[in-house]
Amino acid sequence: MPFALFILANILILVTTKTLRRNLIFIILFFTLVFGSLIGTNKNFFNHYNAFFHYSLNILDVYKKRIIGEKREPNFLGTLVADPEGKKIPHHVMEFDTFYETWKMNPLIGGGIKSFRLLCPKRPVDPKLERTTCNTHPHNYYLEIFSEIGIVGFVIVFFIFLKIIYDFYFKFNNNVYKTLSSPFFYIFFIEAFPIKSSGSFFTTGNSLIIFLSMSFVVALVNKK
Repeated sequence: MPFALFILANILILVTTKTLRRNLIFIILFFTLVFGSLIGTNKNFFNHYNAFFHYSLNILDVYKKRIIGEKREPNFLGTLVADPEGKKIPHHVMEFDTFYETWKMNPLIGGGIKSFRLLCPKRPVDPKLERTTCNTHPHNYYLEIFSEIGIVGFVIVFFIFLKIIYDFYFKFNNNVYKTLSSPFFYIFFIEAFPIKSSGSFFTTGNSLIIFLSMSFVVALVNKK
C-alpha cells in the first residue's frame, strides 16, 4: 500500500505541476519500467505485491457478496467468518465490522476520543461469534473519527480537510509559497487518503504527520 500511495502522490504532482506536466508520459513510462523490472527480477517484491493484490481482491469480494445479499456462515475456528466457499474473511474486514457496530452505539457525537477500545467489546454482536476481533482502533482514520466523535465530529474534520484542499488549489496565488508548501500538502493528502488502513488518528505518530503538514500548508496559504 505505501508504494501504491507513493505512485499516487507522484501522479498528483505531475498532473498539478505545470513544469512537469509536459513530461508526464515519459515519467509514467519510466515508473512503469522500474516497477515491471522489480516485479520480474525481485522475488520478495513480487511475492509481497502479489499477496497485497489478492488480499485486496478478497476484501472487494466480501463487500460484493454483502451488497448482492449473499449470506455467509460462521466459521467456529477462532473469530474468523467464512463465506459459502470456505474462504476466511480478511482481518481488515472484521475490524471494519467492529467499527460499524461500535459507531451505532453513539452515532451522532460518538463515544469520545480513545473510547473505541472501551466500547467495542460492549457492542451488540451475534453471540455465536467471539469478540476478540476488537482492537484499540478500527485501523482507518475516518472510521475512527466516526466511532469516537460521531457524525458531528466527522463533518467538522471533513470540512477542515476540504478547506485546506480548496485553499491550496483555488486560493493560493503566490507561486513562491505554493511551491514551498507543496511537499507538505502532498504528504497531508496521502496520509489522509481514505481508502487505506492506518494507525489511530488521535493517538499514534501517524496523526502527527497529518497535523504538522496541515499546519505548514495553512500557515503558508495565509502568509501575506
